[in-house]
Amino acid sequence: MLSYDGVLLEDGIRFCLGSLMRHHDSLRYVYREGPSGWFQENSGDAVPLLDVVSIGDDADLVAHCERLQGEFSLSGGPLFRGCIFRRDEGDLLFLLCHHLVVDGVSWRILVEDLSHLYQGYVSGRGHDLPSKTDSYGYWQQSLVRYCGSSALQEEAAYWSSVDSGDYDDLRVDFPGGSNLYGDVSSEHFVLDRGTTAKLVGSCYSAYRTDINDILLASLGLSLHGEFGMSHILVGLEGHGREPIGEDVDVSRTVGWFTSIYPVVLDIDGGSTALDNLLCIKERVHRVPNKGIGYGILRYLGGAGYSSSPNVVFNYLGDFGVSGSSNFTYSEGNYGKATANKNERSTLLYFESAINKNEFQGKIVYSRNMFHKKTIYKLLKSVENNINNFISILSEKTIAESTPVDFTYKGLTMEQYEKLKKML
Repeated sequence: MLSYDGVLLEDGIRFCLGSLMRHHDSLRYVYREGPSGWFQENSGDAVPLLDVVSIGDDADLVAHCERLQGEFSLSGGPLFRGCIFRRDEGDLLFLLCHHLVVDGVSWRILVEDLSHLYQGYVSGRGHDLPSKTDSYGYWQQSLVRYCGSSALQEEAAYWSSVDSGDYDDLRVDFPGGSNLYGDVSSEHFVLDRGTTAKLVGSCYSAYRTDINDILLASLGLSLHGEFGMSHILVGLEGHGREPIGEDVDVSRTVGWFTSIYPVVLDIDGGSTALDNLLCIKERVHRVPNKGIGYGILRYLGGAGYSSSPNVVFNYLGDFGVSGSSNFTYSEGNYGKATANKNERSTLLYFESAINKNEFQGKIVYSRNMFHKKTIYKLLKSVENNINNFISILSEKTIAESTPVDFTYKGLTMEQYEKLKKML
């Protein structure tokens, strides 16, 4: 949902949506079921669907959003459409795209392209989009080739060890409760701009910890404190556009590239928060090629992996609209994006992003499996841990490394500490 500073021109938005569909192949995909299963094809149809609706109150807006989201047809398409909502307080542009053809990175590409196209339309100057990068189809072919490479096979032992481990169970309040999208509730928190600036800026210099390290450590410590978990398996979502030894450029390719892979969080209740953070940094930064190999081995290589983490973590990045765009992401309730009857694949989903220079975190859960107060306490603990790490890291003036920062990758944390004492 995008806010716009002014009145949106229907012809202009229709032109922009058509241009996006012609430029980005995935927006023309449809999915059909055949004798051997589902297959994906490019429909070739670049005629955009655009509704224009005058709305009154928020309930009216939500009703229209849910109607639009429920009208997608996988086989009929299109799986990308738009709607201009006319309001007294200013127009909104609702962009809808089925998750099969778009991911978080793709949204940023689409919104940036839309901004350029619309500014060119309004000004009368026109605007060409940057050159296309490799197609989603070519990426799929590259994954198949990479699956048989020696580089990927070298990761197999690592992933087998992680997949076969024995991990702590997540205790639920209502055993046997349903876990459908219709059961979903969420709790969230927001960090102000100053705190967010420290989180993404000055916190890095102390120990080269990135935002994922801090968020994962905060989540791990909270799961330990609230549920008594120490050996925790978390499903970590990544953008999936990792180098795979092929001459492939998908930096501006729209599609669903997301990878998800298991990461182990070992929490030592007797150690300091900082020690736990550094151990988690070591673990996360040693994941081969940012995890993309796990899914390739599991789904293309027949590796037989079966892990199903009860907690999934997804940091979506910064959703600020770049450049001089008049479009901004609009917060609010825009209805359900998933049918109520669909089953969820995890118990707790921790999702976060930066929007309008503020960090926003939330936990999505089933109210038929957890008390609201349980999740609220967990999320409050995560927020407190993040703030604690910001305080510790942003105030440190002398930069230090950890073993994973060095070229030699066989050095353990214990060995490194002994070496430091010898110097």
